[in-house]
Amino acid sequence: MSIEQLAVYHCAPVLSGIKPSNIVTCDKSKIKSIHTQIDALKKELSGKNVTAEILFECERYILLIVYRPNQLRAYLSRADVREFLRGQGYGGGTNIRKYLDILKSRIARNGDFPHEIGIFLGYPLADVVGFIKNGGRNCKMSGVWKVYDNVYEASCVFEKIEKCKKAYAKHFSMGRSLSQLTAAG
Repeated sequence: MSIEQLAVYHCAPVLSGIKPSNIVTCDKSKIKSIHTQIDALKKELSGKNVTAEILFECERYILLIVYRPNQLRAYLSRADVREFLRGQGYGGGTNIRKYLDILKSRIARNGDFPHEIGIFLGYPLADVVGFIKNGGRNCKMSGVWKVYDNVYEASCVFEKIEKCKKAYAKHFSMGRSLSQLTAAG
């Protein structure tokens, strides 16, 4: 297993521009020279305006976030999203670096994903709020995320993401490089 393989499968929606970010859990025991591979991934994606960075690392795993800075910044800059994040203790402003640093510290402190992580993954705000209010229960639909609001819109996105993942896996297996598969942004 390589970081590239994980990125193609788990991050195809980011590489294609469908989503602003995804998180990949990397098992250190299954990936040789993991930090070297992460550095190579960062370099390969940098020309496409896609970034990869470690959110959390422990003895067994690395949580890697792969994201499109401009797309993520645009989502985090929406007034309703900023207000929500302010209520979750992220302060004001639209500084993506500050937001990610706070997210990293919360993951490190709790060893778990804070519920607001859905915002960083580009999930609809209403669904993130619904998840928090319902403790993850009573959703209308479950797929890439738990849906509490617009089922039709979410199902369309889920279908698009699934098609994207299959297409990227197919093209990667046929020899296309990660850089070739990544849409410029």
